[in-house]
Amino acid sequence: MEIETKEETEVIQFVNEHGNTGLKLDLLFFWSKYPYAKFTSGIIARALDCKRKMDMEEALDSFVKASLIEKHTRQGLPFYCLTADPEKRQSILSLSIHRSNFRALCVRG
Repeated sequence: MEIETKEETEVIQFVNEHGNTGLKLDLLFFWSKYPYAKFTSGIIARALDCKRKMDMEEALDSFVKASLIEKHTRQGLPFYCLTADPEKRQSILSLSIHRSNFRALCVRG
């Protein structure tokens, strides 16, 4: 039996709170992979192979409300980027560290 680390416990709690759908979980991993970039919802949808624009918009809006990502508008076009909040940013960035054993963490959690 493995002992769960504090960081693993925090990752599980974070994912349970914010990654409660497959799309939201994909978005969390997406932002952990591209923490310094800004994207439109269309580009994000294509990257995640999400065909339903409304689902993508709802997921992005929920992350904006939770202050996990920020929404900026340039020339009338909305762009999204990872939050500047250090604590929330670190929670998302730490997902990439645990990605390979994420399924095992969730099974134990």
